This record gives sequence, structure tokens and C-alpha cells, in this order.
Amino acid sequence: MDRLEATRLTELVEQMCPAQKINNETPAVWAGLLRDVRLVDALEAVRRLGMRQPFVSPADIVAEVLVVRAERLDGIDQWRGHYRGDPDDARAEIDWWRGCIRRIGDGERHDEVFEPQQLTARKMPALDNLFRKVPEK
Repeated sequence: MDRLEATRLTELVEQMCPAQKINNETPAVWAGLLRDVRLVDALEAVRRLGMRQPFVSPADIVAEVLVVRAERLDGIDQWRGHYRGDPDDARAEIDWWRGCIRRIGDGERHDEVFEPQQLTARKMPALDNLFRKVPEK
């Protein structure tokens, strides 16, 4: 987050939390503290925080951003994309997976990250013997 984005964020906080002290230096300080936070994530965090507490700190924003991103990633372990690169290049495959996880954490939907033919439900062979098969008639 840069200073311009932090200015926008602190203006929102000032409107949502009128008792909170915000001055001309606040955006610069918050920009430094929130430099690794995307503005869109911070805005969502402030929206949530403003509905439940009278003051919002950068630490509160970071904690809530972690919750927001975790919610976006909830269930990602149930989907498996198919890496199409060199199967012998483990580093490239790891980088591809990290990119997919980052994009979903950033708010893209699973079907936007994985191509339709890449997206499959994960099978759980360990559960196969738990269910009785119904004979066909």
C-alpha cells in the first residue's frame, strides 16, 4: 500500500470511526505499516471492523485481512488443478501452485484461476471401502 492508498483508507476509517484521531501524518505511518497489504483487502477489513468496533488500528486491519484471505482459500484443498508444464521441473510446478493460491487469496474464483479442463474434484480413495455398493438391477 502506498501513501495515496493509505490516505483513502484513513479517510474511510475517519468516516466510520469519528472518535478516532487521524491527522496529516497518519496516512504516511499507515502506509509504512501496511506496505504489504493490498488496498482492496484493507478496505474489506475496515468495512468488517467498522461494523463491530469503534476504533481501527493497522494491527486490526492486518489481522482481519488474514481472516478475509483465509476465507477465500477455504476449501481450496478440495480442488486440484493440473499443472501443464514440464513434469520434471518441480520448482516451476511449485511456483505455479503458489501463483494459483495467491490469485485465489486475492479474490479470484477457482474457475477463473484453473482452466475448466484443469478443475476436478479431489477423489478420496481411502473412503471407497466405507460405503456399501448397491447392486444394479
